Amino acid sequence: MDKNVEIPMLLDIYGGALPNVQRDSLDMYYNSDLSLGEIADNTGKSRQSVFDTIKRGEHTLEQMEENLKILAKNKSLQNKIDSIKSLLMEVKACQVSDKVSKLVDSIFNEVDDLKF
Repeated sequence: MDKNVEIPMLLDIYGGALPNVQRDSLDMYYNSDLSLGEIADNTGKSRQSVFDTIKRGEHTLEQMEENLKILAKNKSLQNKIDSIKSLLMEVKACQVSDKVSKLVDSIFNEVDDLKF
C-alpha cells in the first residue's frame, strides 16, 4: 500500500501510543500536508530533526502494525463485509418473497452499521 495512505491510517490506529512530538509531526506531514520546512518553522526545530522524528514515528507505527496487525485485520473484516453485502444483493436480485426481501434489507442495514 502507498505510504501516503498507509501511514495516516496507522496514525489513526496507533497514534495515541506515540510520543506527542512524533504524533504531531506525522499529523502535520501526512494529514495537513505540510513540508518539512513548514513543520520545522511551526515547531522551532531543524528540518533534519523533523525528518528524523517523522522517520522514527513511521518506523514505530510500522512495527506496531507488524506486531498487532490491527490495520490488516480491519482490511480483512472490510473485505468480508463487502462480500456479505454482495451476497445479500445477489439474494435480493432473485425473485424472493417480500418477507425474505425485508430480512435481506435488515441484514444489509446491520452489516452496514458495523464499525471497526
